[in-house]
Amino acid sequence: MRDVKQDNARHAPGERRSCPSSTDPRPLAAFARGAPTLGPDPRRPGRVSLCRASGGLPPVCCPLPHAGDGRGAQEDGAHDDQPGCDRAGGGSLRPSRARPDARDADLRGSRLHAREGARARARLRGRAGGRDRAGRGRHLRRSHPGGEYPGDRDPVRFGRGRNAAGRGLDAVVDGLPDPARAEAPHQDIPRGVPLAVRRGQPTVWLNPHRAPTADGLPTRAVSLADVEAALARWRRFEPLLARLFDELETGRIDSPLRALSEPVARRVLGGAGGTVWVKADHELPVTGCIKARGGVYEVLVYAEALAREAGLLGPREGYARLAEPEARRVFGAHTVAVGSTGNLGFSVGVMARALGFRVEVHMSRDAKAWKKRRLREIGAEVVEHAGDYGSAVAAARTGFQGRPDAHFVDDEDSLDLFLGYATAAFDLRRQLAEAGVTVDRDHPLFVYLPCGVGGAPGGVTLGLKLLFGDAVRCIFVEPVAAPCMLVQLAAGLERTVSVYDVGLDNRTAADGLAVARASMLVARMVRGLIEAVATVSDDALHAWLRDLWHAAGLRLEPSAAAGFAAVRPFLTALPPPNPARATHVVWTTGGALLPEAEFQKALRGSAAEPAAE
Repeated sequence: MRDVKQDNARHAPGERRSCPSSTDPRPLAAFARGAPTLGPDPRRPGRVSLCRASGGLPPVCCPLPHAGDGRGAQEDGAHDDQPGCDRAGGGSLRPSRARPDARDADLRGSRLHAREGARARARLRGRAGGRDRAGRGRHLRRSHPGGEYPGDRDPVRFGRGRNAAGRGLDAVVDGLPDPARAEAPHQDIPRGVPLAVRRGQPTVWLNPHRAPTADGLPTRAVSLADVEAALARWRRFEPLLARLFDELETGRIDSPLRALSEPVARRVLGGAGGTVWVKADHELPVTGCIKARGGVYEVLVYAEALAREAGLLGPREGYARLAEPEARRVFGAHTVAVGSTGNLGFSVGVMARALGFRVEVHMSRDAKAWKKRRLREIGAEVVEHAGDYGSAVAAARTGFQGRPDAHFVDDEDSLDLFLGYATAAFDLRRQLAEAGVTVDRDHPLFVYLPCGVGGAPGGVTLGLKLLFGDAVRCIFVEPVAAPCMLVQLAAGLERTVSVYDVGLDNRTAADGLAVARASMLVARMVRGLIEAVATVSDDALHAWLRDLWHAAGLRLEPSAAAGFAAVRPFLTALPPPNPARATHVVWTTGGALLPEAEFQKALRGSAAEPAAE
């Protein structure tokens, strides 16, 4: 379709354009009031445009597909990023929400922190550029009244407003911004991301790319044989783990599967039929979080390779030998590093320090202070970075690249981590069988998995699909402010996309899920496998955390409550054909080792502790 921007560019800067009119005065009256208006498009006979004026600026006109020209679907898909229009779902278009005028912008500006407000005013005067949270420059284009402006590429940083939940929100401007709102995200918002997601509203995104498991699994880089080999490695290390950790009598790191009582299950399901189980990885021994499945496993893989190279593991040597001084001297000459929001760093750190490795954990400066203290207490070095989680991971990855005396556990791009998580599916299958739960086409299994960068839920999903095929439906759950996997899958896999790119701020009480950019390795793995991604609010996380503590005795951190908040919205969006035959498993991810003071804050729904130490 012809681009509106190209037509706009023909008008001189500052030239006022008239709205396409008709002989009917009603559209013109609506247009004069600033309301979205339909009218014939003078540039294309027989076509209709959606027009809107705001704040005395010229209108933005978005051509609409003609009902009978046979091109509607194609042009509709090409229309997502036109200024002033938003995808309404189901292939239709609707006008964007009314844009605030300059007075609204002033009110929003009054809520900025003083420092940010001063920077914003300086940038509006053209004196400053900007950087995003990861330290990358944001080169955004300012609109001028004539449409596109050749050569105007001033770098502009996001302005900070507030969203409906009271958190900071990067202002999103539809169409042409007026000068009071010049600080806006890039107008080339990734296509396919639902409007509700961009507005930070709870959403259920049903995956349009889901394919039959038999079609998708052969194309994945990980096979059933790979996961079975990882499971065999876990078994070889059980004697060593039992020797190193008193709580591991059998040497096996696994969590219980708990059935919720009928009253609690009914609240979780919203009255729908079925049973609800909790895969209680918040009680996982040694680390109290799901990250042990991947983090501990990758440290063991590295230790095994070093031990074989040093001749410590002969054909008849048991793995318990790796706890002896000779092995510790070998491991002590090496460093294990990781970038983490806290739980992965702790899991890697506990295992690596137990074997004698030096440990570096790279974290964002605003990560929880108690998580940093806990790492230092086990002898890990904590390196803080000014940016967010992604910045910490990128800096650590660069710093350790090519070092023969070190290993970097890459949460965004590690197959070993992924395989460690995938083996959890075998534990769940065994536990369901012991509980007499049938999983097949007529008795579907729904699994709700909190998602940050994606490694843990992605690995579990692949493992479950390898074992149960299409009988299992996996739903990822993310905070409304940090739906990085949803944004990436909805926008496509051609390039990486962050939540900042769609105007979200990545600020959430679920700090373990506060990730701006999903792992592309995982996104490619799960694109055709997951059923949906649901986003949930912080208020919902706190409400479920309190309810589950008082009604079921589950001691969770906010991130771990995400799955419970998603069950009812998902079942409303896609109810199973026979709800009574469905089994629902909510996977909890952490909380048993949460300090009491932090747990009480979470119960009250109060703000997290200051990050600075």
